Amino acid sequence: MKSKFLFKIISVATFSVLLFGCSSDNEDNPEDTIEISRELLIGTWTRDDADIILEEDGTGESEVYDFESGNNDLQFRPLTWRFDSNILTINFSVTGTSIFQIIELDGSNMRLQDSNGVRRDYSRK
Repeated sequence: MKSKFLFKIISVATFSVLLFGCSSDNEDNPEDTIEISRELLIGTWTRDDADIILEEDGTGESEVYDFESGNNDLQFRPLTWRFDSNILTINFSVTGTSIFQIIELDGSNMRLQDSNGVRRDYSRK
């Protein structure tokens, strides 16, 4: 009787170790903080033929469609931005403040993720 009980305990312990101990250390986890240089953010970034310009002084411009004028053209609108750790906060003059986690940033590509988990890929122009 004791050996059956001991066998069950050892089986449960082994199963638990196998189940929880074998997860990958290389999972794509956006919660991980990556080292980012503020200087890499500065410049012109493009996505879907619309540009975002981030200036060194925390200002910039974003291209948005101007539906109010009826011509539906892209127009530049002012923005302000700030950077802390791997969080980019942009205050768009048209749509308000958006907070993005920087998932990837190098000299030519930037991947942002918003609070809803939507990722946006930008290329340096």
